[in-house]
Amino acid sequence: MIAVALRQHRIQLSSGAALMIVLAALLVWTGHEMTSYLHSTGLSGCLAARGGGCDSFSQLFENRYGSLLRNVAYPNFLPMLVGIFWGAPLVARELESGTHRLAWTQSITRRRWLTTKLALFVAATVGIGAIFSLLLSWWFHPFAQLQFQGGYSRMDLDSFDFQGVVPIAYSLFAFAVGTAAGVVVRRVLPAMAITFAAYLPLRLLMQSLRAHFETPLQITYQALATSPRAGLGDWITHSRIVNAAGRTVSDQTVFSTCGVGPSVPKSDVFACLASHGYHQVDLYQPVSRFWAFQGIESAVFVGLAALLLTASCYWVIRRSSA
Repeated sequence: MIAVALRQHRIQLSSGAALMIVLAALLVWTGHEMTSYLHSTGLSGCLAARGGGCDSFSQLFENRYGSLLRNVAYPNFLPMLVGIFWGAPLVARELESGTHRLAWTQSITRRRWLTTKLALFVAATVGIGAIFSLLLSWWFHPFAQLQFQGGYSRMDLDSFDFQGVVPIAYSLFAFAVGTAAGVVVRRVLPAMAITFAAYLPLRLLMQSLRAHFETPLQITYQALATSPRAGLGDWITHSRIVNAAGRTVSDQTVFSTCGVGPSVPKSDVFACLASHGYHQVDLYQPVSRFWAFQGIESAVFVGLAALLLTASCYWVIRRSSA
């Protein structure tokens, strides 16, 4: 049955493998180029010797490779493609074309027919998710070394979604959504559309809730000054300036009150800020919570995937035996 399933779905599996090979080649190429640039310019040596103070070198790196980090959000669609092109057609294509009738009249039971297909694609989905996570974790390393763009954090949206175990959980959930949609609607194209409509909103919802997985910590320091926790990899979820009474004031109020601008000496600005009692209040999630947050989010998506796949098995066996 495994050999039959491999032959039957060889185009889907080989297309997924080809896409991962292309993505891996691109990541290895750009990652190697960034690493080589760090060494050839002496930036890595500067960071190792000083641990900072390499702003001029870092700016050159940002000018050269900053666009890569800004565009890295696009791979967020890869797990969804697993659901659309692997999950949705898995059962729906057979139900739509009627070929399931031939399979179910052979010596292979319906349960074995379905579980073999699911096991094959679940294994492939986990493998692709793991490779994707390992590649992106390695690729992000140069940006982590530089504390890029004012402070790189593994908790940031541009990096959290691509590292650890959540890419595997996202992929499993997308696959399960596609499979369940195909089982229920029994047609490929509607199942693909449902997968897109169901997966993306839930991913965005979970992303919006992530900052509240645990109660954020708070730190207070001088307004417009550098945070005492700068460079530690924390995720700043909310930042505001408050007055002496603890009320939030707008940036425009602060700027107009203290004449903040390029022509005004910093010492005068900070003296004015202190005299008015302005100070900065940040809410943040420390980077030490990275794996806890990974576990929470992964548990949610893997749990939903398990429920959907279980429901899909029940639906197919119940309907087919009716």
